[in-house]
Amino acid sequence: MSKVTPSTFIFKGLYNWYLQQPVSFFRSKIDSDYDFGLLMFIQKYVDFSYTPHIDNSMLMALTYDYRREEKLTSKTYLRLFNIYFEEVIKSDRRKGIASGYKLKDEYLKEIYQYIYNDFLESKSNLFEFYEINRNKCTKKVLYKTKNGYVDTKKQAQEIENLNRHSVDTLETKQLLILNKSIKRKPYKTDFHIPKGYQKEKVFINKEHLINLLATNEVKNSQEAMLYLSILVKHNLFPYVIYKKGDTGRLNSVTKINEKHYPILTNYQGIKKIYRANIFKGFYEYDINTAAPVILSQLYERTHKKKLKAINHYIENKTESRKKWAKLLFGEDEKANIKRIKSILTALFFGASLEEDYKLGEKTKRLFMKGKEKEELDNLKESRSFFTLLYEVDKLYSSLADDYLPIRKGMKSKLVTNEMGISKPFTAKEKNKAIAHIYQGYEVKILLALFDKFKDNVALLLHDAIFTNIKLDIDEIEKIAFDASGFNVKYEEDII
Repeated sequence: MSKVTPSTFIFKGLYNWYLQQPVSFFRSKIDSDYDFGLLMFIQKYVDFSYTPHIDNSMLMALTYDYRREEKLTSKTYLRLFNIYFEEVIKSDRRKGIASGYKLKDEYLKEIYQYIYNDFLESKSNLFEFYEINRNKCTKKVLYKTKNGYVDTKKQAQEIENLNRHSVDTLETKQLLILNKSIKRKPYKTDFHIPKGYQKEKVFINKEHLINLLATNEVKNSQEAMLYLSILVKHNLFPYVIYKKGDTGRLNSVTKINEKHYPILTNYQGIKKIYRANIFKGFYEYDINTAAPVILSQLYERTHKKKLKAINHYIENKTESRKKWAKLLFGEDEKANIKRIKSILTALFFGASLEEDYKLGEKTKRLFMKGKEKEELDNLKESRSFFTLLYEVDKLYSSLADDYLPIRKGMKSKLVTNEMGISKPFTAKEKNKAIAHIYQGYEVKILLALFDKFKDNVALLLHDAIFTNIKLDIDEIEKIAFDASGFNVKYEEDII
């Protein structure tokens, strides 16, 4: 049996944009399905396109089976759909790949502007929605105003400041359009927070975002829609929901027990360049080279030996990264420094850099495609980098013996980190076991800081905290030491 959608909510601004479309947009009552289907897809696209941390987030997957369920497979509908969308990824049924569509830039910009104008006019700092029905349409006279076509005389009078007689002098067009019912689609904000999740206050720089939008400094419609959405959601629900990960780390989520809540925002997942505007002027505190610092001190605490190469890297990370970045291919120095930083992060999280054929898929992508062996060989020819590799391997092997002593006949060993979280690891998973240990300490430090400065913490992000006030570095480092026993150094950045 068909699962045709009978009605849906769309942005009031999207409906207003719809009224501006040409007469050929909607020719007969039979076509009401097509208008409805197009607006439904555009609404879904706009709703989910402002997740810029996801690759290809601007693409909407659309399968033939879904269009068939919605009775949107005819050539007439496809001609209409293709006016507004372009196919970026071709479908391949054998590989299970659906077509990927992108709303054309000119229409995305137009729609965003209508949604933004509606946001300003609402005076409530919220989005307004209309409900449209697949089978309800009316032939109407639309009046052309300075704000575009509107579907009532009253609206036209108010916009143009005309009386009920002079409004008839306005240019008009007659169109068969989908009916609308004025409703606000409420976001659910009173849901239950189950065990394993926690609700915390989140602070954002609303004034900065409003100013960015008002002055048209944001040229990308997707970015603008992201900021607008965050403003609306924060007005209704100024919180973030964290889910405790399997190491104890708190991850911001938009789903609770697999159920998606549209009111939630994954602030941690937003691209750094966009997050910088959301938290503009706030303070970010994170541990300087967290993994090397904690792991080396954990080793030295047990084995009473110094790891000279690792300590040298910790104390001279900027110079070391620049030096090793020169050994990579590519002329973009900044890009190479970023790559070497990622390579070192992978190394301290247990990635093998012994031989190119041993590189994991994620680590392999950090090297230039087709030049992985040459770049890795160049790095290993550097005495300082080769010594660092040797010490990290020694560190992991020694810590594995300490925390993962698997005797003959044992398949795995239960390893408990500082957060009291236990996980089984096999002998081949020693690197994962050490990362589990390290992240337990990292989380314990982070939560100690969160407990102390809770009223001013804007966001938790990996080993960093964002705050809306300046903190004392010495106090932070003392709290970290009291929580973990490690001497860590914090860096402060103004976002």
